[in-house]
Amino acid sequence: MPKPKAFRPPDYEALLDWLSVDPVEARRKFERIRGDLVRILASRGCPVPEDLADEAIERVARNVPTIAPTYVGDPALYFHAVVRNVHREYVRGRKLGPLENEPRAAAETDEAAEMNSRCLDRCLITLSEAERSLILDYYSRDRSDKIAMRKRMALRLGGGLNALRLRAYRIRERLFKCVTRCLEAMPV
Repeated sequence: MPKPKAFRPPDYEALLDWLSVDPVEARRKFERIRGDLVRILASRGCPVPEDLADEAIERVARNVPTIAPTYVGDPALYFHAVVRNVHREYVRGRKLGPLENEPRAAAETDEAAEMNSRCLDRCLITLSEAERSLILDYYSRDRSDKIAMRKRMALRLGGGLNALRLRAYRIRERLFKCVTRCLEAMPV
């Protein structure tokens, strides 16, 4: 499990207190939230998901004294909203400013994308035909086409949209673990 970035003690303690009164439970929630943020950013193709997740956590930690007394609901949702904004700022900043080593960075990104693609292909083969078809169809459309396609898929499978989402989530988690193992096994 990756170690969280160091925070100033009062911010970090206030953050953990906000997550739970039980220190062990608070630490567990913190690690789960950080892992979720990293996965969200990685799924969006972010090349530095850990850094942006830590930035979002720092922002939340700085604001805990003002938000904790009035915030109602699961704190994880607040983290997700903050990481969405941090990612948006990061993407906007990359579009506005040129990269220092743009040709080298582009080549590294292309190579990483190629490795990801090869690993994903290998992992897709390990799925059953029904699971492979489901996950590929689930992510094959854009915008309104996606909504209509998922409704048809849910009807075809005989369950509701939530059942479809759950099945897709479970398959995606298995694929994520498989791709991660594959990338770790590849020579550097």
